[in-house]
Amino acid sequence: MEGVNTLQFEVLEKGSRMQIDLQLPMRITKVLFKDEQMKVTREENAHFIDLPHDLALNSVHELDIYFEGRPKIS
Repeated sequence: MEGVNTLQFEVLEKGSRMQIDLQLPMRITKVLFKDEQMKVTREENAHFIDLPHDLALNSVHELDIYFEGRPKIS
């Protein structure tokens, strides 16, 4: 399975790092912010996205999150 989700978010606190959780064996392959690829690191089921700078409080933005993998059958 592979795909892309567009995530819209509002900035509630200062920072330039975002966490997205996605269980193995699924994984994030690419994240685009304003058409630029962001650095993504993984620690277990947490993916950390490094944004280019702190975003203004209460501003609204979008990320395109590309993913792939074979989900576990429950």
